[in-house]
Amino acid sequence: MASAWAGRRVLVTGASSGIGAALARELARAGAVVGLCARRTDRLEAVLADCREHSPGCQAWTVDLADLDRLVGFAAEVVAGLGRVDVLINNAARSNYHAGALETPSADLEYLMRCNYLSPVRLTRALLPSMLARGTGAVVAVSSMAAKISPPGETAYAASKAALSAWFEALAGELRGTGVRVNLVYPALVDAETDADGPDALVATAPSHEVLPAPVAARAILAQVEAGDLESYLPHSAQALVDARHDDLDASIDLLARWYHRS
Repeated sequence: MASAWAGRRVLVTGASSGIGAALARELARAGAVVGLCARRTDRLEAVLADCREHSPGCQAWTVDLADLDRLVGFAAEVVAGLGRVDVLINNAARSNYHAGALETPSADLEYLMRCNYLSPVRLTRALLPSMLARGTGAVVAVSSMAAKISPPGETAYAASKAALSAWFEALAGELRGTGVRVNLVYPALVDAETDADGPDALVATAPSHEVLPAPVAARAILAQVEAGDLESYLPHSAQALVDARHDDLDASIDLLARWYHRS
């Protein structure tokens, strides 16, 4: 039976490691022609070599997506290289900023907004018109649990991911009936530094504090895109934390505050 991904053109951002690298490899194994981009050429080339073993037409671009003025030209390069983009997976993000609201340098706050919010928005705006013209496509936004449960000490990161989620939720409504779908992903804890594998069932059964191997997270995301589900959590059990927060927001913030001040 042919894979649902066979022959599809997919652009994966942040593809040099973690979820992005795992997505690229899974897509190539499934027969997709994958475009990969990231800032680190050496790691990117290693992932590209793996992808080409299964799908020789895969291509890679070294690019800093926080350079917003570069994105329209970059999108044109990808379309020229792949022929079209059927699925855009906005995965690239920076998350290694841990500082209080008053201690976070303004430059870091602005960089996170460029990288985590404005960059995927601009790239989507560049590639979406051609999807709409064809009447088919998907745009995936990899957000974060920080967008739903904003942890003290990560104000800048949480804000950038919350903005991302809000924009793509609104876009999902605008695109209803067009044939182009939006998929929002909320990872909790994913092992972004190794390619250790694990059983598919781990996504559904792991407790919310479980660290998922990147390939397991990647397969769950691809299953979400195939199913057309707007929203998913990784692991799925993390959604219970969001539901509990809605039930008692003060208690949730108090719990996080106590954790923050003890650390």
